[in-house]
Amino acid sequence: MRTEEDIRAAYRALARQAPDADAVLTAVQEQLDKASADGQKGRRGRRPLAALASAVAVMAVIGGSIALAVGGGAAPHPAGKSTGQAANSQPGPGGAAPQYYMELAWTGSSRLSHAVVKDTATGATLATVMPPKPFNSFFVVTGAADDRTFLLVANAKRLPKGARYPPSTLFRARYDPGRRRITLTALPIPWIQRNEQLDGLALSPDGTRLAVSVTVFDPGRSEKVSVYSMTSGAATVWRQPSVAPAYRLSWGSGGMLAYNWDDSPRYGVWLLNTATRGGGLIAHSRLAAAVPHGWFFIDGALLTPDGRTVVAAMMRSAGNLRLHRTNYEFAEFSAATGRLTRLLLPAHNAVDQLVWASQSGNVLVVQTLPPKGFVLALGVLSGSRLTPIPNSSPASFIAF
Repeated sequence: MRTEEDIRAAYRALARQAPDADAVLTAVQEQLDKASADGQKGRRGRRPLAALASAVAVMAVIGGSIALAVGGGAAPHPAGKSTGQAANSQPGPGGAAPQYYMELAWTGSSRLSHAVVKDTATGATLATVMPPKPFNSFFVVTGAADDRTFLLVANAKRLPKGARYPPSTLFRARYDPGRRRITLTALPIPWIQRNEQLDGLALSPDGTRLAVSVTVFDPGRSEKVSVYSMTSGAATVWRQPSVAPAYRLSWGSGGMLAYNWDDSPRYGVWLLNTATRGGGLIAHSRLAAAVPHGWFFIDGALLTPDGRTVVAAMMRSAGNLRLHRTNYEFAEFSAATGRLTRLLLPAHNAVDQLVWASQSGNVLVVQTLPPKGFVLALGVLSGSRLTPIPNSSPASFIAF
């Protein structure tokens, strides 16, 4: 059966070719039928694919070319996962969203990107930083808890033979509001290897540690989560044989690291105790919130920085792809009991994604469709009130 990455990749191609919703739905259904036939001989896929394909079709129709976050931090997945990937953060003054955020913006008409810091309240661009030579593009961004410290990954120009990614370097990006300037500092943290695929990354709230998850393809297939010191580059590693990645990483209190897991023993959000010395990933984790039956978490759920709550943008689809009904909700779960405790915005008829969560999850930054519009936009969700963030770009990787 096809994985989510396969279908998302198919969506990107179909969105460019299909003229309308019916064409997209038909093409996706054909691919699912073939995948189901092939899948009888293999292992199960990562998610309920009918629901996922329905969402894919909706996204194709509305034309949302968003970065489907590589999260909690947001993490980027080259096959289609978002590294929207914004990291968890503390709330700004008055419990609102952070004052500043960083996004990746296209450089001219090219597919190369630079980084900008924006004012959340006004949408104004406050500072810009270009990739230092010999790099020509940034392709990952995530943030710490102070809305002034970010992490950028810069790409070199050429892809070596046999490599999945160009040579890359990690940079700490610090924004100085007084000078309106971004300072880059190269970090002593190795990037992923040729036999690895990036699944997620997240800065700790104090900016001292970086969590990175990758799929290792040789030998066998397994998931590896590494937590690095931002100063020394020293790492602790946990590993697990798996057919699915650990993605959409986010930090909680006491060194707990949350990751989304779509494999046995249970789909949902798991909490890794990073105080351990490494070893088995599942052995040192516990399930915090299982995906409810019939639903799935759109691009993964987030653990709030206080470690008490899991917040999720959820989707449920009923019927077949031609006569489908889709529901979307923002919901929260207790990280202690796993129970659904509150619907933050029930029956919201749009494709939604979480970008950032406040300390307790009472304030969220989300990507969703506005009441009148067909392009995903950033907004601040507080209670049931959704306030748009001006001048936000739906096509960028974003970090708060």
